[in-house]
Amino acid sequence: MALSTFQAFSRDFVGTVNYDANDVAKSTVEFTAKATSIDTGVGGRDNHLRSADFFEVAKFPDVTFKSTKVQKRARAGW
Repeated sequence: MALSTFQAFSRDFVGTVNYDANDVAKSTVEFTAKATSIDTGVGGRDNHLRSADFFEVAKFPDVTFKSTKVQKRARAGW
């Protein structure tokens, strides 16, 4: 089994960022993408990602992220 790194994006998604400037720790991030819209630019790989081997889009149509913690970090220099 080989592992590789690739970039992908979703063409059908919604997200919300609730930013609390007074207390960043009270901020939240939520993101939901339709699993069928995942696109790596390689059709065969996209279909494999949509299969039961990975996202199983027929059974799990959405990919969801909800933050459990938001914290302030020092900004890196340019």
